[in-house]
Amino acid sequence: MTGAADPMMKSPAGTAFTPYSIVRNISDQPVSIALSLYWMEAGAAKAAQLQPLTIPPHRTRDLDAPSFLAMSGLKNFNGSVSLILDVKGDPRSLLMTGGSVDHKNTYLFEVMPTRIHEGIAKSISYWSIANGDDTMVTLWNSADEAQDFIFTLFFTGGHYDFPIHLGPRATNTFNVSEIVHNQVPDAEGNVIPASIHEGSARISGTFGTAQSILVSMEAGTYNVAKATCGTGCETCDGWVEGSEIDVSPLAMSVGGTDTVTFIVPFKDGTQRDYTSSTTWSTNDTSIATVKSAGVIKGVAVGTFTAKAEGPDLTPGYVCCSPTGGCCNPPSPPAGTGPGTVASLTCTSSVTRGGTATCTVTPSSVTVTAWQFKDGSGNTVTRTQDVGSLTWSGVMVASGTVSVTVSGLASPVPASITVNARTDFAFTAVSPSQASGNSITCYNGDVETLQSPPVNTSIVGASCADLIFSFVSAPAISDNGPNDGYQYLTSVSSTGGGQQTQFLYIVVTDLLSATTFYTAQCGTYSSSDSSGFIAGSQLKQNVFDHEEGSVLSHWTEYRNAQNNSSNNIGTVLEAKIGTPGTSQADYDDDLTNTGNAAINDILAAAAVEPCGGSPNDDSSQSCKYCGTINYSPYTSCGNSQPVAYCQ
Repeated sequence: MTGAADPMMKSPAGTAFTPYSIVRNISDQPVSIALSLYWMEAGAAKAAQLQPLTIPPHRTRDLDAPSFLAMSGLKNFNGSVSLILDVKGDPRSLLMTGGSVDHKNTYLFEVMPTRIHEGIAKSISYWSIANGDDTMVTLWNSADEAQDFIFTLFFTGGHYDFPIHLGPRATNTFNVSEIVHNQVPDAEGNVIPASIHEGSARISGTFGTAQSILVSMEAGTYNVAKATCGTGCETCDGWVEGSEIDVSPLAMSVGGTDTVTFIVPFKDGTQRDYTSSTTWSTNDTSIATVKSAGVIKGVAVGTFTAKAEGPDLTPGYVCCSPTGGCCNPPSPPAGTGPGTVASLTCTSSVTRGGTATCTVTPSSVTVTAWQFKDGSGNTVTRTQDVGSLTWSGVMVASGTVSVTVSGLASPVPASITVNARTDFAFTAVSPSQASGNSITCYNGDVETLQSPPVNTSIVGASCADLIFSFVSAPAISDNGPNDGYQYLTSVSSTGGGQQTQFLYIVVTDLLSATTFYTAQCGTYSSSDSSGFIAGSQLKQNVFDHEEGSVLSHWTEYRNAQNNSSNNIGTVLEAKIGTPGTSQADYDDDLTNTGNAAINDILAAAAVEPCGGSPNDDSSQSCKYCGTINYSPYTSCGNSQPVAYCQ
């Protein structure tokens, strides 16, 4: 406190306070200190950075708080300020004291120096408003962001929750008597009866005592009439009863990992997970090592002990009561737990429908159950195999195989990867030319070419005739991870007496020296852009359009077929029937999946190369080769046709 006493203290008129702060370096090395001052002005937090200082070994320094105030423009300031010492070095090198004394040396308010750090709820051991007493509480939010707190007053027969919001670096000072006398119900409807004059208090986050908070709290009970003041005993609140918290037992395979959480319970029944902020270790790194917080990795078969050492949850210092005796905050939480590394080896990789084998070592291990879980979430537990250290079974869907070993609280995991069978993929068939001017596709579509062609007709057509068949196995029955699953044993690109084919036709007028063919006199050139295409060029264009190796309906079919997401054999190979699926439903699913792939391929093959124009050569990046001379034919003279594309 500095300046005129706060009216809520009901001090005699004219009472004014001067702050003091004294530091002693008890170490053998100089200690450098950066100084900052924080205060509230017009409802907002203000700050000033002061000149840093160095204290030589075994020297005492009066920090001259009034001069700090003057340098910060606070010479005539009335209120509370926070002096922050940022120690460069070991903070235990310093002994510190501070407070405020009035100008008449009647009142002395001592302030216990507080270490600023994140912690949990903290308590004031005693407050009093009896016989002229009052308890003053000052809170300072040392964080860079706003925080919400609950200040709970405990008394015989109940409690009262007082919500407090503090902006960044903001301070709030209040008297307990104000809260009691206001008689405003809290969120639960509680008020403090007027007959209550003493109790204890706690500051916590809005989510309970286990929530981390960053706040400095100072409290003192004073009596203006008696000119007495004493600091309260501030301790970490709600710590678990007992000296040690057990971590859960661990079990993993050699080279595998297992995770464990470090849960700290509090007296009020709340719990908090401190796994990530805990220091982890093992007593034998040749058996198990710490991979990361809460994650232990098995190195060799054997047993070990995992140890968790939690963070410092103290309120920031050890305080002493002015009436004698110190109340010590609890030590950081710690716990140990047993761990075992067992070896479970499985066939690392099989193709779908293959057999995998798993073995547990050493032979002294007693297996209580085999439990399997695949990537689809199907779980099978084999309690009938108690005592057996090996298992073999058919694998269809990928997943993790785990085994529960006696004496261990969690299963030892191993994994089996199920790979697709690569010999199921279909290969695109080569194109075949059909005779005539009409073609009928397997799906019933009929394409007819008009002879001789007119400017509204097409001069070529093709069909990607796709067919498939398959053989599925009955449901697996081995009580393994894929018990009840169905899968394909073979798939073929033939079926129903038909086989996959790619047929195409070219209008017969381009296959010999017909009138239509000879009318394509090849007058188109770089100097005659309105000339006609050559008959030989038009014929080549149509062949390139339907079955050419650069850009054609056939290459579109081939590329779509070779895409693994469309390849009929590939997509069918991956389809499995889950437990409970009937044979008929599984076969229908396979049929629908194959037909969906066919439709995707047909859609891709139906895209017209070069926009479907036979004037453009798809083998030459769709270059234009001249117009087509339709009936009635335009005479070109006696020039020899020359194939040309620009």
